[in-house]
Amino acid sequence: MSGLSNSEKFIKNLIGFVETKIELLKLDVREEISKVLAKLIAIIVLLLLCFLMIIFLSLALGNYLNDILESSFLGYLIVAAVYLILIAIMNFLKNSGSFKKMIDKQVKKMVSKNGE
Repeated sequence: MSGLSNSEKFIKNLIGFVETKIELLKLDVREEISKVLAKLIAIIVLLLLCFLMIIFLSLALGNYLNDILESSFLGYLIVAAVYLILIAIMNFLKNSGSFKKMIDKQVKKMVSKNGE
């Protein structure tokens, strides 16, 4: 009888151990998800603020150029042309493959730093 009792205790302990490990794993996963979400939200807010800054700086530059050129639209046209040139350059780089290589290199650097 005592052998059966010991095996029952062992099974109960084993089940308790497995349940505890599962709970710890759940907590670790939640913690990691929380960290990733916090970083993601911070990055999104930062990108939004940078986007707004670029918009307002572009408007300010357009107004400044309008004052210099004594025009009501040429400053905005020049700023738009600069953005068009930047879009063309980015499109060229994207199609050339060098941009993808540069991004891959930066991602590998970031992953190796975070993996340490």
